[in-house]
Amino acid sequence: MRSGMLAVGLAFAVGCGSSSSSGDGRQCTMIGSRVGVGLEIAAQYAERTAAAHMRACAGDVCREGDLQLSPSSSAVPLPCTGEVCGAQATPTGAKNGFLGVPELTGAPLRVSLTLSDAAGAEVLVREIEVTPSQTYPNGPDCGPGGFQASLAVGADGVLAAR
Repeated sequence: MRSGMLAVGLAFAVGCGSSSSSGDGRQCTMIGSRVGVGLEIAAQYAERTAAAHMRACAGDVCREGDLQLSPSSSAVPLPCTGEVCGAQATPTGAKNGFLGVPELTGAPLRVSLTLSDAAGAEVLVREIEVTPSQTYPNGPDCGPGGFQASLAVGADGVLAAR
């Protein structure tokens, strides 16, 4: 009984730390990537945007929803102390959101985007066609993750693929 419990415990421990390796011997984690369409809104539009709604269609199959908008940040390097360096996240004034589209493939998407202010008035309505790309969260030698498309609303209000 005791050796059976030990075998089960060992199998569990090995399974929890499992990973595969790439062709060059690097370890590949079991990390995945979100599947869908990301959006970055430039600070000039973000300051007057309270809500975003997106509709993404591939052929006759569509997904739509309200995006949860979050403040965007960028990494600013901190001074190094010896060999130890760091970075600090600094707000950019931009906002970002994501529409999950689990069935997304590399097929072209028609995306409609509506940004609204706090009173519900539309501040921007745009459409674009974009082709999602395969992601490689561990690098190309470790196998693919899901498909993603990335869009940006510029300071001039142009919606573009990134």
